[in-house]
Amino acid sequence: MDESEKQRRRAAKRAHLASDPVYRELHLPPSPITIERLGSTPDDDVEDLIVKEVARRCGGTSVSELAALGALSPSVRAIFATSLLEAEVMNGGFDQFAFNQQSAIWRMAIEGYVELGLSAAEAIATKALDAFESSGLLEPLERSFDSMWAEIKSEKQRLIRRHPDRFTIGV
Repeated sequence: MDESEKQRRRAAKRAHLASDPVYRELHLPPSPITIERLGSTPDDDVEDLIVKEVARRCGGTSVSELAALGALSPSVRAIFATSLLEAEVMNGGFDQFAFNQQSAIWRMAIEGYVELGLSAAEAIATKALDAFESSGLLEPLERSFDSMWAEIKSEKQRLIRRHPDRFTIGV
């Protein structure tokens, strides 16, 4: 393939990515999340608002730079890490989460459940990590996690609404 073909393909890929709304949204410049912005965001979108803003600040959801997460408040870090865990587990189980994320994110998610006061979710995530590290069975834990997922989401929304000052970013 000659250089002009490579340039044409790169330009086509950039054009394709630029037309993808998810890609565009994650590549917007960081934007502060204020108490007012949290208050004007619908309940079903408030957690996602935080997750997307953290992803923008950390360079995406792969979290190659854990140091960037360390600069965030414990509550914001908790929302981000637990949301990553929940999305992966609900899509493909704890094995998928372990395959796609760094082990530090799993531990950060466990700490996040503690920070958010979600002890049942923390217990399952801890047992799942122990089982994964010892080649144990994860399926029963996934079923337990799945059965409580709606309550976890609702409790996270309630926490954000009751304590919005804990979830601001860049203010």
